[in-house]
Amino acid sequence: MHFRRLLFLLICSVVFLWNCARLELASSMVAKGVFEGKNWNVENPVLLTGEWEIYPGKLLGSEPELNQSQPPLLTSVPNVWNQIEKNGALLFPEGKGFATYRLHLSLPENSPNLMLRVPDQGTAYSVYVDGHLTQTVGQVGKTVQGSIPFLSTSLIYIPGHAKRLDFEISNFKHIYGGLWFPPKMGTPTTILKEHHTEIGIEIATASAMLVLAIYQIMVYIRTRNERSSIYFALFSIMGVLRFFLTGNRLFNSAFPDVPWEISYRLEYVSTYLMCSGFLAYSATSYPKDFNKRTELFSLIILAIFAIPALIMPVYIYANLLTAYQIITAVSGAYVFLGSARAVLHKRPGSTLFLIGIACILVAGANDILASRYVLNNHYILAPAILLFVFSRNLGFSSSFTHALEASHKAQEELQVANRNLNELKIELEKKVESRTQLLVEEKERAESEAKYRYDFLATMSHEIRTPLNGLLGTSNLLSESPLNPEQKEYADIIQTSGENLLHLVNQLLDLSKIENQRFSLEILPFDPFAVLQKAARVVKARAEEKRIFLNIDYPEHHPGIFMGDESRIQQVLLNLLSNSVKFTSSGGKVSLAVRFYGEDNFSRILEFWVEDNGVGIEKEQTALLFEPFIQGDNSVARKFGGSGLGLTISKKLVELMGGSIRLTSNPGKGSRFSFLLPFPQEELEKQELEEEPAPIPNFPSIKILLVEDQEFCRRVAQDTLTKLGMNLESVNSGKDALARLEETETFEIVFLDIDLPDMSGTAVAKKIKDMFGKKPYLVAWTAHALPGSEESFKSIGFDSYLKKPTLFKDWIKFFETYMKVKRK
Repeated sequence: MHFRRLLFLLICSVVFLWNCARLELASSMVAKGVFEGKNWNVENPVLLTGEWEIYPGKLLGSEPELNQSQPPLLTSVPNVWNQIEKNGALLFPEGKGFATYRLHLSLPENSPNLMLRVPDQGTAYSVYVDGHLTQTVGQVGKTVQGSIPFLSTSLIYIPGHAKRLDFEISNFKHIYGGLWFPPKMGTPTTILKEHHTEIGIEIATASAMLVLAIYQIMVYIRTRNERSSIYFALFSIMGVLRFFLTGNRLFNSAFPDVPWEISYRLEYVSTYLMCSGFLAYSATSYPKDFNKRTELFSLIILAIFAIPALIMPVYIYANLLTAYQIITAVSGAYVFLGSARAVLHKRPGSTLFLIGIACILVAGANDILASRYVLNNHYILAPAILLFVFSRNLGFSSSFTHALEASHKAQEELQVANRNLNELKIELEKKVESRTQLLVEEKERAESEAKYRYDFLATMSHEIRTPLNGLLGTSNLLSESPLNPEQKEYADIIQTSGENLLHLVNQLLDLSKIENQRFSLEILPFDPFAVLQKAARVVKARAEEKRIFLNIDYPEHHPGIFMGDESRIQQVLLNLLSNSVKFTSSGGKVSLAVRFYGEDNFSRILEFWVEDNGVGIEKEQTALLFEPFIQGDNSVARKFGGSGLGLTISKKLVELMGGSIRLTSNPGKGSRFSFLLPFPQEELEKQELEEEPAPIPNFPSIKILLVEDQEFCRRVAQDTLTKLGMNLESVNSGKDALARLEETETFEIVFLDIDLPDMSGTAVAKKIKDMFGKKPYLVAWTAHALPGSEESFKSIGFDSYLKKPTLFKDWIKFFETYMKVKRK
């Protein structure tokens, strides 16, 4: 049904335009230079088309010849005189010259006075009736200097007894000359009525287009994102200008002093702007149905043809018209196909748009063929554009109607939603209150369970260690006594199983201590090289048993003595070394090393790493590897054994000491575990202070809230930020941070650790964003340093990101960046 309705509207539009274009054929009334009108009904205007006499090189109206020595030539009207020949030679080369067109009249007896309507001929002409000059348009002359063109439609009174019409025409400017368009003769009433009707259509079309242009300009000014609006405005304004420059030449009638050449340039340029604007408007109205380069193509074509029309003589840019008409025809077909695609895809307003396009295409084809004298039709672009404007008005009104209906519907839905929202709010408040009470109870229960779990593990550890001590001692004594091979094997199994059980108990206890914040660090001076050597000695026997080469890579320079917890660092290294030895095959290599990573005025950083050429780890497993009881895959535990707690404890110990741990691995090639740890600067001897330390930047005092559960990290940050002149306050949990912010909203910056004991840093950040009107600047201060971490934290609400360990220069860089952001 949709297709049939569209087809019906298209057929109606084409039929309407064809009737507008069709001329009253009267060729039989003009033949061999004579108008045979004895039986003509003067109430029916007639076009004087047919064979006229032409006298090349003569102006018989102003310079009559009593005795004509040569018979006249006959030529068809309407037509240009460029192709008229005599004895094989062109009489008007390049359309230049002058001549007289003559038509003998045979009017009805008692004919009333008549009127002749002469369309614009694109040059200068004079009209003589029975030898008397009745009308002059421009100035007819025999030379370039003597001929002055003018563009205008003429209305000429003719006596009812007139016998002859003479048209003197001279052309030295345009590429075409002659009687382009046929005069029309009838009674003054009918001729004036038709003339005024045509002017009314032109003015109505121009007015409608001008109103739409103003509307589209206002739309573009308000939205600035719909280029189709500005292109439609360009098309409309140029269409208005072209209507006044063509047809009845209202522009020249209103401004008779404007030179012919300027008005002719304006006519061409307005045509180019109108067509290019129309093509760009179509492409931007339905961008999904047109090639994305259509808009650019329209601007290129505009430049190619408009620039010559502005700066070159008329005989040059007028010769480009044929090429432009071909391009216009191809572009019109392309626009029609794009509009048809829009209809098939059911774009809003596409049906009316396609009907308007069809009207313009039919009219454009008619006008091009009529200008080439292929069709003997009127020019009908003006009524076609009027139909297009009418279709766009319907489209716009339809869009407004739908928008208004959608607005009313949305308003009703919004009212319903508001009522539902109020009801939901009341219900939600009740649920929140109930849920809060449940959460408090669950929290208390979880804390009680955590304490019970820790106490249970501590008790069970003690209770298990006592029999294990007897078991392992007895197993050791048994293995040293004389045993046969089978008994020796059984004793080794008992020894190995007991050691594994003791290691598991130790790991569970360590993990519980860390999670319950009962794990303390012992800060003492230590030698990094000594830590490596002690760790290597512990696993050396196991490595030699598997024939694995265990290597310590020492840096070129000793990093010095540091203040830290040597036993915990060694524990981390032992966990990593044990894993590497476990997952490296016989004949492989395991390396451990340390190097000085960097320093500032307040801290120094060491990097430890353990590297092997063992089985490696799949990329998908690396993110989960530091979770409790997780191994590379399910077959690992069966093949190599282990509980999966070692890496979890290592990560938590490193973060407890203010550092971060990383893993890089290639399956089948090996793995590299590394961790960075910050340590306080040693006090330098006075004789070593040869240079003054770099001055500390003078930042304004900023009130800062630091949320960090590790005492060691809080202490280092407290010292650093105090040195920078900051007003720092620190808490050790997310709950305390929210409570402190509720008491005062004067904190300008909040540094949030992500792995807080009671709630995550991301959850705290979300609550701050939701609860407080004046939101502080939120910074994720964390050991999460994997690629993409910064973007991830910013996407969930953090304003900035600062990774651990944080050197003094990193703090300075952060505050310098923050001050720039604050000024903006």
